[in-house]
Amino acid sequence: MMGVSLSGSEVQVNLMKFRLIKQCYKYWNDTVLKFQYPASKVYVELA
Repeated sequence: MMGVSLSGSEVQVNLMKFRLIKQCYKYWNDTVLKFQYPASKVYVELA
């Protein structure tokens, strides 16, 4: 198993990457989806 041979610093780096990805998803959800949702709602009402 690869997971067993991980050193402490590698685990730290993986945690940092995971947090970064989570923050990117949060940013995406908070910004893009908030803009897209009203736009799609308006589009449905116009259609």
